[in-house]
Amino acid sequence: MKTKLEYQPDITETNKLICEKYWLRERDKRNGFIYTCKEIGQEFGFRHKEISSIAKENAQLVVLDCQCMGCGLTKTCHTRTQLIQLNLDNWRCDVCWDVLKEIRMKESLKQHFEQECLEEEQRQSVLKYINNYRDNQLASDILNCMEAAITQDVTEYSVYGSDTYKQVYVYGALNRGPITLNRNFGFAWGVNGFLLFNALGKLGADTVMSMRKRVAEEITTTFASSYTHEVSLAEVLHLQSIAAYGKQATGEKYLITPQK
Repeated sequence: MKTKLEYQPDITETNKLICEKYWLRERDKRNGFIYTCKEIGQEFGFRHKEISSIAKENAQLVVLDCQCMGCGLTKTCHTRTQLIQLNLDNWRCDVCWDVLKEIRMKESLKQHFEQECLEEEQRQSVLKYINNYRDNQLASDILNCMEAAITQDVTEYSVYGSDTYKQVYVYGALNRGPITLNRNFGFAWGVNGFLLFNALGKLGADTVMSMRKRVAEEITTTFASSYTHEVSLAEVLHLQSIAAYGKQATGEKYLITPQK
């Protein structure tokens, strides 16, 4: 490591000697300092904590073979710690480092934006699939996917499929057509309808009240709902509104607000 010691123009002879001893190193090793701050302080009548301040205020060590990767500025050190921790091959000055951080921040924001766009695109694709294929074969597809996931590591083939029970619940009645099952998922399976009010009817009054209380308390967080549009009773009859909510599309809920 090639270095050069530069002094302040108004430095005193005593401070100059202190700076020379402060930066003096064995065979130009980075951390091979010959004198400790305590030894220098004892020689010149200072406390060892004052030696670093004197050296920092009156001189700087120029590291000739360390240039900024961005602008080529030569690195200067004011303390021994700066020299010891210096990365010769990957150093940037404060200005270039700020520029780099700004570039990285912009790249991070761009990646975050692209990721959000990708996730939204995937979400829309899923909704499109659900809306387009929410027909009589969706339950069959779910059961077949579950069976494929269960048997992916199975070493022995069985004509009866896996013995892991698979269950699909049909919620709501947006599609009133028949349910078709392509039987590639073995014999351990079931398809049932599910309605919240029927399920609540099987629970005790205390449990239902506790559930209702929790929903009320977390209506804006855990149980928050979002709506595509809010329409009044009069607007419900508009042809444009009917065409929209009449599709009964997933992710496009309409909220009727009688108070409007």
